[in-house]
Amino acid sequence: MNRHTILRVLFVLLTALSVGLSAASFAAPAQAAGEITAYVDVSQLNLRAGPGFGYSILKVLDEGQALSLLGRSRNSVWVEARLPDGAGGWVYSYFVRASSAIDTLPVTEAAGGPTDPAAPASQYSLYMTIDDNHAVVNVQRFPANADLVITLGLPDGSASLTAAQGKTDAKGAAEFDFPMPARWADGRLFNQSRLILTASTLDQKFSRQATIQYFK
Repeated sequence: MNRHTILRVLFVLLTALSVGLSAASFAAPAQAAGEITAYVDVSQLNLRAGPGFGYSILKVLDEGQALSLLGRSRNSVWVEARLPDGAGGWVYSYFVRASSAIDTLPVTEAAGGPTDPAAPASQYSLYMTIDDNHAVVNVQRFPANADLVITLGLPDGSASLTAAQGKTDAKGAAEFDFPMPARWADGRLFNQSRLILTASTLDQKFSRQATIQYFK
């Protein structure tokens, strides 16, 4: 083999290697169009049957659990997620770390989605966020211009207290923010993880409840 032939063989081999490396550099994991990759960003996160605290807990996910996000609620507070094993449900969007903006996902709440039992709107008209022991409660679809009281209690009814009071707007919506209490009215420490959040009109004719997980 002469020198010219050897150089041609080396050139062909280097070109093939370069093409192979280029193709590998652009290879990406298989993912359906419109989905977003995300990871659980808290120590534990509830996977629920629908977009709201009133839905049953399907599974508790550990920190770092990989998720594929399929859709979101209308207000982007909840996201519809699928696990690698194919199980699905809804998770609280503020507790996941997503690869893209969540508001770019399609709204699947109205259509139900594959894991949403199509519960009536009243089941997600009340929700609560807690950040650094400061709570924000949002209510929707309540009577317009109504006086409301927000209470926190234990599931067994052994303790309760008034956390906030206010008034809904002309559309029946309101937002309340308050520090989480340190003690119940009877002096016991406020350190239980499972609580009942209730929003009701002063005349008690309209009321909504949600079960929340509180990690102090």
